[in-house]
Amino acid sequence: MQSCRRNRTCNAFPAWSRKLARERGDLLRRWFELVSADKQSFAKTMVQENGKCLSEALGEIEYGSKFFRELIG
Repeated sequence: MQSCRRNRTCNAFPAWSRKLARERGDLLRRWFELVSADKQSFAKTMVQENGKCLSEALGEIEYGSKFFRELIG
């Protein structure tokens, strides 16, 4: 599984690195918007996979999103 993810990442990098910083920022911002709009679904997945309570999962998503907000500005 690890090598599969690594290969996809390595294969995607050349196209990603050719994008202008503005394009990369726009894509990351869109990803952030999609994740933020569906926090409940992500939290429910965390509950199922990790046995966390829903409030803890939502807190982790919110905590992680603070870092991402800083990254995309």
